[in-house]
Amino acid sequence: MSKLSDIEDLIVQDYFLEAFTDIRLQLQKDVYRSGISYTFTKKDPHSFIIELRLMLRGLLNDSFSDFVNLLYAVDVSENKIRFDTVKKSEEIIEIAIGLLIKREWDKVRFRNDMDTRD
Repeated sequence: MSKLSDIEDLIVQDYFLEAFTDIRLQLQKDVYRSGISYTFTKKDPHSFIIELRLMLRGLLNDSFSDFVNLLYAVDVSENKIRFDTVKKSEEIIEIAIGLLIKREWDKVRFRNDMDTRD
């Protein structure tokens, strides 16, 4: 999942929509944990992805170390983005969105699985 169309396809799926609020909250926690003082304001999936894209673009252009810190906080390897082969910043952003959303979704599913076992 790294292309814009993949992300757009994902966010309309019922199983994603059910977990969206938790995914959004988990990403917000990790944004703060990485030292970035940004608060997401959008509450619907499409607007949230646009907002995330804008935030990542700002980090990539203005504070690359914060961009990398966010990847680290979410537990996404920067090697997965392969900065050496991806030339355009928009490609990097779309790949990062896919990886961030997937990792946060994995965290939410794991936590929910653990909650149902209790």
